Amino acid sequence: MIKKWSTNLIPFGSNLDRFAVEGYQKSLPVEERLKVVSQIEGVTGIELHCPSMVNRNNIKEIRNLLVSLGLSCSLVSPSISGDALWSKGALSNLNREIREKAINRVKEAIDLSVELGAYRINFWTGLDGYDYPFQVNYDKKWQIFLDAIKECADYNPNVKICIEYKIKEPRSKCFISDIGKLLYIIEKIDKNNVGVTLDFGHSLMAMENPAESAVLLLKEGRLFHLHFNDTLGDWDWDMIAGSIHVYEYIELFFWLRELNYQGWYSFDLYPSRENPKETITTSIKNLNKFIEIADSLEKAETLKLLEDEEAVKTLNFIQKKMFK
Repeated sequence: MIKKWSTNLIPFGSNLDRFAVEGYQKSLPVEERLKVVSQIEGVTGIELHCPSMVNRNNIKEIRNLLVSLGLSCSLVSPSISGDALWSKGALSNLNREIREKAINRVKEAIDLSVELGAYRINFWTGLDGYDYPFQVNYDKKWQIFLDAIKECADYNPNVKICIEYKIKEPRSKCFISDIGKLLYIIEKIDKNNVGVTLDFGHSLMAMENPAESAVLLLKEGRLFHLHFNDTLGDWDWDMIAGSIHVYEYIELFFWLRELNYQGWYSFDLYPSRENPKETITTSIKNLNKFIEIADSLEKAETLKLLEDEEAVKTLNFIQKKMFK
């Protein structure tokens, strides 16, 4: 099956950090970013942030530009984690007025995703969490949080809400920190259009194995989107995909094949010092090689090895496929 490669446009920004507050490279306008992405072999999808990249004022020109460049919008991401307004939470903020601004931002992204034909949004709530013991009322904040997510899901049941979990940053402890909490949220909300964006690096940060998490989500029909990158595991470095965790990626692709994942294969990278276009291109090359190896694993033989639970035997089997 041909993989649908997608990327967000973050690699083409300034890629700043708290030490280089002006960034490590020149930030390109959105239109220029799209043109560069259209030149990357294999990439046909784009993730857009709302309102910084797409909004109600520029939706028509962005849509026309995507058509002219032969690109599709894979999803829209409402920005509810990068504004001081939501320093004490966006969807869990105890201030009703502030909370409703965040909900309206999500609804705007939902509307834009329909106009762009994506019918899905990426839902990341990094500022909904806490930093210290005795800082928040867990009971009250969690109920408000769940109610807000449900309101967003109810707004348009035809649009998939792809919730992305992350254990920390920008809060020391994010409410939606791991796959277990997210599956709890999905069960409590009980809406068919609420699922998960599985971010490879975020899964590793939460001390998970991305393949295991993918299996649990696919079995529940809740794996809606994928974010590819790599990390050392201690932080959300968003490095070149496949540069660190080779076996984990091969295992993930094996199970994506076996359980018939049909969605986008999207990149969430942050190349502070690397050329952004080359970073995405190299990531695609890496992952295509891992997909080739995973596809060479014959189902019956591989599952038999897994049932034996003999790690040495299985690793030798994988290595023969890798280095033939």
